[in-house]
Amino acid sequence: NVLSKMDLLSKSARSKIDCYLDPDPHTLIGEVESNSRWNRKYRKLTESIGKIIDDYSLVRFIPLNLKNEENLADLQLTIDNIIQYGEEADVKMRDFDYPDPDNENVD
Repeated sequence: NVLSKMDLLSKSARSKIDCYLDPDPHTLIGEVESNSRWNRKYRKLTESIGKIIDDYSLVRFIPLNLKNEENLADLQLTIDNIIQYGEEADVKMRDFDYPDPDNENVD
């Protein structure tokens, strides 16, 4: 997930947005602490989903700041890794050129 328009935020707003860039599933689990009937019934399910989200980093946002070239490069690298760009490309190996015996004494 790409969180765009980061270049439009103020510095104070950027510091507040960190909790959305890498959400904490323990917060989700913490919200289940109330004793409603729904929460008692689905507590184990919610904890399991939170654990899966945490273990496999299923929910993550990448900030997009058009004014920061490093940020754009990081985003491109992340996208390339996700879609496995270039994975099927053949490795290009340079063939070894044997020295020409006629040109041994060329100075």
